[in-house]
Amino acid sequence: MTARRVRSWTTVVALAAAVLVAAGGCGDADPSTESEPGRALTLPPRPSQTTAAPAAPADQGPVYVPSGNLCERADLAALAEVYPKAETPLAATARLCDTSRSSDTSVVTLSVDAELLKDGRWAKEYFETARRLAKTSTTDVPAAGAGAFWTGDERGVELFSYHGNLVLQIRLRVVRDQDRLPADAVDRVARVAAGTFARLAP
Repeated sequence: MTARRVRSWTTVVALAAAVLVAAGGCGDADPSTESEPGRALTLPPRPSQTTAAPAAPADQGPVYVPSGNLCERADLAALAEVYPKAETPLAATARLCDTSRSSDTSVVTLSVDAELLKDGRWAKEYFETARRLAKTSTTDVPAAGAGAFWTGDERGVELFSYHGNLVLQIRLRVVRDQDRLPADAVDRVARVAAGTFARLAP
């Protein structure tokens, strides 16, 4: 098991434990966790060239049951535009896609985790717990589910998004020290999230 996979599962376990504690004691997000501007990458007003998953109240929405190969079912078109070469995935299950993509000048790693929760309320709590546990400041992202935020910089972006009972955690990171993500990387990852929700919708 790679170090990246170990870190991914450690994050999932920590978030799940925190959600169980938080769900028992409170229902609303911590008001002190406001998004902060001034990040290295910029985000356009709305993700382009995609149809966002419809918004739904936190306690309602569709009940997702992912199946098949997530690397094949996820909507990666926004990334394929800049990283057209797809490598053989390290992991490809119904709930995890761990792979890499490349262009003639850059290589990136890509991880898409699909976490299924009991219902929309639990998914929202999981999402807000991820925001509270983020080690760096977070920035909200529009039109990428019922709620979404990102953290990162020009070398790596991590996006959390939820819709219905499904939480998506998407990580995109350059491999080589000299490489940088494109300026619209957040927009592209948001398009991946929105398109994936649409593809996985029951």
